[in-house]
Amino acid sequence: MLRQVEEHDYSPPRRDKISAWQQEQEFPIVPESDGVDAGNVYDDLKFPDRIYRHIADYYEDKANQ
Repeated sequence: MLRQVEEHDYSPPRRDKISAWQQEQEFPIVPESDGVDAGNVYDDLKFPDRIYRHIADYYEDKANQ
């Protein structure tokens, strides 16, 4: 999985994509919520520092909107 993340420069699936996958199985991937950041499937994973900087930039940009 780390190799895939590195190859795609941290390109996680969007919530709508995860929700579509969830419809094809009997157990939830993410909790039912309207929040765009709800159900972070990457919470327990450890990534290279550049990924965390990218995430921090995302939240900073989001706060400045």
